[in-house]
Amino acid sequence: MEILARFADKGEKLEGKGYKRVSSEKGDVYLPVRGLNYKDTITLGLAKFLWMPRITVDGVSA
Repeated sequence: MEILARFADKGEKLEGKGYKRVSSEKGDVYLPVRGLNYKDTITLGLAKFLWMPRITVDGVSA
């Protein structure tokens, strides 16, 4: 399963658009309220694929 992950602008208002905010040690993470299941721990990473950066996500399922 593929998940779209991106960095949000500081002023972007996502909480009123179907996302919930979860605080982490690196900052806030916004997760969709509907359609996905979350484990107790969600891991985000950064990898390169063919010289392009890619955000990786573990702990989320449909």
